[in-house]
Amino acid sequence: MPLFKCPHCNLLLTPDEANVGSCPGCAAALPGAPPPPVTNQPAVASCRPLWVGLAGLLLLGLALGGWFGYQHWAASQPDSGPAKDLAGDSREQPPPAPGPKAPAPKKSPKTSPAPEKKAPVAPPIEQLKNFPEPVAPVRPKEAPKPKGEVVEGDDLRLDRPDGEFVIDSVLERRELKLSGRVKTLRVGFVDGASTLDASKLEAQEVIFTGRIDGGSTVKLNVPGGKVEFRDRVDGRSTLIVLAPNGSVTFTEPTERGKPGSKIDGESQVRIAARAVEFRGMLNGTRTEVVVALSRGGTIKFRDVDGQVRLKYRTPDAGDPIVPGGTVRGNAKVERID
Repeated sequence: MPLFKCPHCNLLLTPDEANVGSCPGCAAALPGAPPPPVTNQPAVASCRPLWVGLAGLLLLGLALGGWFGYQHWAASQPDSGPAKDLAGDSREQPPPAPGPKAPAPKKSPKTSPAPEKKAPVAPPIEQLKNFPEPVAPVRPKEAPKPKGEVVEGDDLRLDRPDGEFVIDSVLERRELKLSGRVKTLRVGFVDGASTLDASKLEAQEVIFTGRIDGGSTVKLNVPGGKVEFRDRVDGRSTLIVLAPNGSVTFTEPTERGKPGSKIDGESQVRIAARAVEFRGMLNGTRTEVVVALSRGGTIKFRDVDGQVRLKYRTPDAGDPIVPGGTVRGNAKVERID
């Protein structure tokens, strides 16, 4: 509330006292209090208390609704523990009043409670070291192998004096060893620096239907038997045939576009037989063929070219030799002692 001073005695006066006309202290005439200032927002000032009240009621309603909802949710939860108020603190529930104790059930004299099962406890690692090794499962017995034949890795021992054995191919640096007995041995390709060692296999007949190539090695033992080569020996390969009193024939002639059973590519060939015939070409720069003939043996060839060396040996100088054929270039065909 504003106060006013008397201009004569400086007495503080209220607006009502100032509007009387004279000072109550000195009785001097007063000019009167100025009218109160006029404001432009009487409606807002008069409505503010109503708005604040409505907002308070709304907040109170929300708070009460949340509290009742929380109480309903807490009551619906099983074993949720003591209820909490809105402030978040929990209050311990008083313990239930002690009641009369139920009588203990009588145990039957005929039955006894089942012993409690305990979970197995793993032994310490130190004890596991002394345990015996697990026993391997029993495997079914394998089918018996043919009598007299043994297969151990790439070593085969055959027992087929009246039968046949077929090898499709020997490739990729494989080493195959044959031993025992067989009537007929049929072999396909021997390639890729592979080895076929049949020097301990007694065979009556050996037939090669594929090439010997790629630095491969073949060893044969056919005493008194027959050996046929129907494809070429090439690519720095090695061929050793022991067929004393037997025959060795390179059967396919070399023609244009057909290598036949030629010997080429710096290959090395060693043959011991009674009759040897080369129907394919002998060619190459360092190709060498050496033939040891049995008594009364013969050797035949058709075409020797390049720098091939064809050498033959006989027990007697008077044995019938049929050189025949054509020798070209720097190739040589000669008898050695």
